[in-house]
Amino acid sequence: MNGSVTELGGAFVRRGLERVAELVIARRLGPRITAASPLARAGDALVLVESRHAPGELVIDMRL
Repeated sequence: MNGSVTELGGAFVRRGLERVAELVIARRLGPRITAASPLARAGDALVLVESRHAPGELVIDMRL
């Protein structure tokens, strides 16, 4: 497959990503976080994910 990024739709993709970034900055779009757990409790978070009862994302806090 030959062609520049623009020829392959790169300009369209870039405009879309810029729009998503604008919405995130405006706080009109963001992740839906169900829970945040420290690394020491990652196993509990995994149980929740595997149960399929998490309607959003689960965040593992890697800070020590």
